[in-house]
Amino acid sequence: MRWIYLAIIALLLFGTSRTLYIIGSRYGNEGTFLIILNLTATLLSLSILFILRQTNINMGDLVCGASLGALSVIGAISLYRANAVSSPSLVNIILGLNFIIPLIIGISIFKERLDIYQYIGLMIIILTILLSITEAFKNSKQGLNMIGLAYSLITFFTWGFLGVLVKFFKLIGLLGNYPFCIFLMYLFELILLSIYYRDKKIDKNVSIIGASAGACSCIGSYLALICYAIGEISITSLILRFAFIIPTVYSMIVLKDFNKLKIVLLCLSILSVVLVSM
Repeated sequence: MRWIYLAIIALLLFGTSRTLYIIGSRYGNEGTFLIILNLTATLLSLSILFILRQTNINMGDLVCGASLGALSVIGAISLYRANAVSSPSLVNIILGLNFIIPLIIGISIFKERLDIYQYIGLMIIILTILLSITEAFKNSKQGLNMIGLAYSLITFFTWGFLGVLVKFFKLIGLLGNYPFCIFLMYLFELILLSIYYRDKKIDKNVSIIGASAGACSCIGSYLALICYAIGEISITSLILRFAFIIPTVYSMIVLKDFNKLKIVLLCLSILSVVLVSM
């Protein structure tokens, strides 16, 4: 069960990365942000590959890395645009629901089971979701329009299936080199983004933010991939969903999207992380 600790670290890194998405989206140059993010992640993952000396590569690693890259880049573009046109709090609530996909598949197809503490944690999660949705729609200044909802749902589905895909490739024996898979994923994303934004100018103001998000995303993705591959995708997804805590705190403090109920929700969320991790 040590992989659970890796999932918690990944949670913190993903939460920091999503906060940087919010900050970066305020500059309006998504091309620079996403390209710098993936360039940093590609170089960092390549460094990890050399440091760990993982040289055994098979066709499954290539297919898995490319597949993850395609899903991830679609989700990244959609998340950036969703934050730009809608309330970040509402966007992150929707994104935080994508744990449902690996949870259902993990329990129904991979026959994973939750213990009593994890079921209690899941019940608290459902309670916080219901309260969060009600509160977010009631008090959000920016709101969630149809375009923002559409982009949020795209990220919901694409990122929701990432862990399922990793588990599938691992079970059929096609995934063995984790660092290379992450490297190829970000390299594939970088190539697609460079083609998509080939006519855009680089904004230096966004570069540092994008590089920081790339470092967090790379290490977080590497740890998450390990957890999905060797651990249970249902528990991993439940833990990683709480990445929304960090951008929510940022929205409360910096964007003044703050009230007492959110403090209660954050406390319940932290309690859920503890219960699910037991």
